[in-house]
Amino acid sequence: MFLSDTRKVAYLLSAFEDDRIEASYLGLDISKISLTENIARLANNNPEPDAVVRCAGLWGTFEDGQKYVATIPGPRLFLSLGSVLCNDDWDKAVSNLSKWAALLRSEDHMLVGMDGHLLPGDKDKIWAAYHSRHSDELFRLFWLNGFAHINRLAGAAIFKEEDWEFMAMMETDPTTRHRFYMVAKRDIDMVPFNQTIRKGEEIDWFDSHKYGEHQVALMCKAAKLEVIKIWKAPNSEFRKYRIMHPLSPA
Repeated sequence: MFLSDTRKVAYLLSAFEDDRIEASYLGLDISKISLTENIARLANNNPEPDAVVRCAGLWGTFEDGQKYVATIPGPRLFLSLGSVLCNDDWDKAVSNLSKWAALLRSEDHMLVGMDGHLLPGDKDKIWAAYHSRHSDELFRLFWLNGFAHINRLAGAAIFKEEDWEFMAMMETDPTTRHRFYMVAKRDIDMVPFNQTIRKGEEIDWFDSHKYGEHQVALMCKAAKLEVIKIWKAPNSEFRKYRIMHPLSPA
């Protein structure tokens, strides 16, 4: 079984362990530190020698994971419990789904999460999910870590916190989207690249797209997949979608 989430999956693995269903969990993460910590935590939840759930990690990108998973005999469960897999503009989200669809065999399943909170009705709830006293500081540290990494790669201190204003906004077209971006406060000379970022220029940092139930079904259809079942938490528009190839045995 191949699962691509390293934190939210503990409940599922506990259920497998309680029912004595043998499974191998392979968490995929681009961050080696995060992967190591999370796999160790999951392994501690299912200690040897009596555990029927085995945990290991794959350090790499989605592309690395796709190459590896092709070597694993089925049946397999592909798991993306957050909104990562479909969290993009429409064409790119369909393209991402299609790449995983190409790996699915008839006995395989996908369990995919997607945030369906939409504007205008869920405006306050969406904004609160990304903005609080604690989260604002965490996002600031996230940006600064990105700056440090860019500067290391460039070999020069190009990106400095005082040169940027960190911003956020929400959009409704073509779908609900929360967007983090930054705006240059002055002209910034990128000497190693012989380029200049002009005052007022915007750079997207990351965004979060929201899709409702009907949109996810259409997205899956475009990727030659079919939604088999949907779960939704009470008082929430976040859903889990069980997805397979059309005509696969459910």
